[in-house]
Amino acid sequence: PQSLTFLNTGSFFNRDIGPNVLPESLSYLELGYSFNLPFKANVLPKNLKTLKLGSLYNRAFIKGSLPDSLELLIIGNPQYS
Repeated sequence: PQSLTFLNTGSFFNRDIGPNVLPESLSYLELGYSFNLPFKANVLPKNLKTLKLGSLYNRAFIKGSLPDSLELLIIGNPQYS
């Protein structure tokens, strides 16, 4: 729904997120343990404040893939660099 503000995809989600899939109202997004795909530019909502990624995430971020509104980025992979 367009009024969604919080989304946790669960542990096994590992699918590409296309443009206009996530509502602009989303302020918190948690992509669980298995998610390990790169983010394309302008896919994450412009109002997103928190992005939490799981233990398997090890991708670099391309320019424009993280919104300016982002206040907190949590990467659960202790070996991420």
